[in-house]
Amino acid sequence: MCRGGQGGAPALLPSRFNAVAWHPDYDDFWAVGGYLSRNAAADAAVALCNQDTGGGCTYAFGAENGAIAVARGWDSALWIDDGPDGGSAKRKALRRCNPNNLLPCEVIGTHGSKSGTRRPKNLVLARRVFGAMAWPRSNGDRRMFLATGHANPDDAASAALDLCTRNSPTGDCGVQMSFTSGYVQAFRSQAAATGELINRAISEVSAKRAEQAAQALCKELKEKCFLQGNYDVRSRGLFVLDFEAPLPAAPKK
Repeated sequence: MCRGGQGGAPALLPSRFNAVAWHPDYDDFWAVGGYLSRNAAADAAVALCNQDTGGGCTYAFGAENGAIAVARGWDSALWIDDGPDGGSAKRKALRRCNPNNLLPCEVIGTHGSKSGTRRPKNLVLARRVFGAMAWPRSNGDRRMFLATGHANPDDAASAALDLCTRNSPTGDCGVQMSFTSGYVQAFRSQAAATGELINRAISEVSAKRAEQAAQALCKELKEKCFLQGNYDVRSRGLFVLDFEAPLPAAPKK
């Protein structure tokens, strides 16, 4: 049989699909790749996630012959996008995430259509933990009351409100801020025009980033920044933030 002289275009390789799944109680993602159909990849990603979490996972995103990137914001929210390769997917995910954050977001992972399975390295650290901060409604009491280390936002809010109510002279308090995982940085900013000191708090995914976010906000507001305490939202605790109290002296070097 003669096989020579038979031209024509090379055979096209079949498409490969990957998919990402996530869970509302976790700030990370699960992914699978190498599947021949979008639906098969989506089902496998959800099954992988449910296997680790016990259920409650949903399909988040999928790609064909490309890559997916996931970025995480200050509040542990996940932002996802795809591209023909990992670099372009990262850039697109960051473009979605960055406008909602003071600091540039962190890309926590990329995954290609031909990649294998991907899951969080540490489920305990990936699970979301909540904190909340309450303020007295009385103008005379400028303290903040912080509760951290709770499994859901409602419990965190109740704990912060209870702490404020028990310690405020009037007992009239309201919950003003909620935090998800990460760290809370307390600080004061001083307005250039009036010299007024304003008590503030901000959160980020790490202690260092929380400090940087406070400084970035002061710079944006064109105000001087005075950093106070830094608190781990993942650790259970109750804290009274007294901004008027003198800070402890820095240790001698």
